[in-house]
Amino acid sequence: MASKYVAPFRTGAKNDLNDAVAICVAVTRPQRASLRQIARAIISDSDEHLLSINQRIADQEHCFNMLVSRSHNAQKIMKVAGIGPITATAVIASIGKGEQFDRGRDFAAWLGLVPSQYSTGGKPRLGRITKKGDKHLRTLLVHCARAVISAIGNKTDRLSLWCK
Repeated sequence: MASKYVAPFRTGAKNDLNDAVAICVAVTRPQRASLRQIARAIISDSDEHLLSINQRIADQEHCFNMLVSRSHNAQKIMKVAGIGPITATAVIASIGKGEQFDRGRDFAAWLGLVPSQYSTGGKPRLGRITKKGDKHLRTLLVHCARAVISAIGNKTDRLSLWCK
């Protein structure tokens, strides 16, 4: 066997043992394929892999939609602009019904999106943003806000004007 066919299979330094192992590996491999055949095989494998990933994503989205259709609280959360089934189910999983929060700002402060507020005698004092809450949920909500902002365009509704 020509050395140019064996060299790609050699591992380590060139010596008799490594050459013998490389020859054994080269002989057991099928005929050398052309670059075009290798590229086609790689593309075919990639396409199959991509199709399987897309199918798994579709299955997961179906599961989220089923969960949301059965949860009244998730449907309420989805009325907020930008929030979809994935974020709604993540909120429900993190806080349940949300009865532990008096208002939305308390939830946002717990999550680490806004500073915590300590008020005494009508004088509001802002704390700091701790980011102690659920990092995954915070990331989802930030992406929801980005989606809303990117979809504003030339809209003139109240939310769009506030975001501009």
